[in-house]
Amino acid sequence: MQKERTPRVFSALQKAHQKKFAQAIKYAKRAMKDEALKSFYSEEAHKKPRTCAFGMAISHFFKLHSQGGTGKSSEEE
Repeated sequence: MQKERTPRVFSALQKAHQKKFAQAIKYAKRAMKDEALKSFYSEEAHKKPRTCAFGMAISHFFKLHSQGGTGKSSEEE
């Protein structure tokens, strides 16, 4: 017999991070469709163990945002 689960309640900070992570995923998916960006992130990924181009794009997105960048392409701004 399983216990009933109580619904999860996320804090405002958790919700904000989830939103930012969803934006990072969206950015990485777009980056993988762009051959130049995909090549760039692939080259960067080969410099680190157990890292892929998609993960590098996500990491780059967060670095841009932590430094005050927008993380958006010039088309979106």
